[in-house]
Amino acid sequence: MEVLDFSFSINFSSYDFNSVKQIESHYQNFIKPIMKFLFSNPEFSLSLSFNGAELQYLRKKHQDFIKILHQLVQRKQLELYGNGFYNPVFPLLFPQDRTGQVELLSSAIRKSVGKRPRGVSLCASAWDPSLVTSFETCGMEYVQLDSSLIPDDKNVFLPIVMADRGKSIKIISIQNEFIPKQNELPEDFIIRIKKAIEKKIKSSDFYQDADRVITISLTRYSVNTVLENNWLERFLELTVNQYSDDLKLSLPVNCVRNSKAFIQSYIHSGISSDIAKWVTEPFKEIEV
Repeated sequence: MEVLDFSFSINFSSYDFNSVKQIESHYQNFIKPIMKFLFSNPEFSLSLSFNGAELQYLRKKHQDFIKILHQLVQRKQLELYGNGFYNPVFPLLFPQDRTGQVELLSSAIRKSVGKRPRGVSLCASAWDPSLVTSFETCGMEYVQLDSSLIPDDKNVFLPIVMADRGKSIKIISIQNEFIPKQNELPEDFIIRIKKAIEKKIKSSDFYQDADRVITISLTRYSVNTVLENNWLERFLELTVNQYSDDLKLSLPVNCVRNSKAFIQSYIHSGISSDIAKWVTEPFKEIEV
C-alpha cells in the first residue's frame, strides 16, 4: 500500500424527525458543531448526506448555514451525497420513481451549494443490481455500500466497478467496523486501521502496491465521540504531521476519480448487516 485515502462521512438523511422542533435540535446539537469544526480547519474534509425535508428546513430557517455549506463545497472541503428526496428504500420503487427522487434532491442540493452531487448514499445500503442503470442515468459516478454487501475476497479497500445491462458505476465500501470506539485515542484508531488493512492486503492478490480507499460513516453516537475532548483536532494533527506520507484525507468523489486500481465485481441484492439482523428477531405479539 502506498497511500491510504481516508474519509469520514455522516449520513444525516437516515435520521427520522417527527417535528420541526426535532430538526432544530438536531441542527443545534450535531450539524452546527460539525460545521464549526470544518470551517475552522480547512485541512479536514468530510462528506454529508441530508434528506430533502431537512435540507428544505435548513434553507428556510438557517440561510447562514447554507452559505457556509456553499463555501465549504466551493473550497472542496465538503462533499454532499445524492439520495432520494424522501430517503426511500430504492429497490422498492419503480425505475421512474427512483430517478425522480434522485433528481429532486440533486436539484435542491445544486440550488443550495451550486454543485450537483456525484455520489449516492443509500438508506440502510438497500441495494439491487438494477440501481446501476438508475443512478448512471442520473449522472452519478459512484454509490456507497456497507462492506457487508461486498464479497469478502473483493473487500480489499479498493473502488469496485459494477456493470449491469451495458451501464456501470463505481462502488465504495463503507467500513463501519472501524468507527472510533469510545475512549479510543486517535493514535490507536489510526494504528488499528493500518494494521487491519495491511493484514487484508497480504492475503489478497489484488494490486498489492495500489493506494487504498476507506470511508467510515459516523453514527449519531460516534459523532459525539469525535466531538469530545478535541478528538478530531488531534486526529487532524496526526494526519498532517506524523502520518502525512501514508495517510491522506480525501473526499470520496476524488478517491474514485483519482484511483488507478479498480476491482470488477457483481454485488447481489442486499441491505446493511445491522438492518439485516432484524430478520432474526422473532415476531412478538403485543397488546396496545
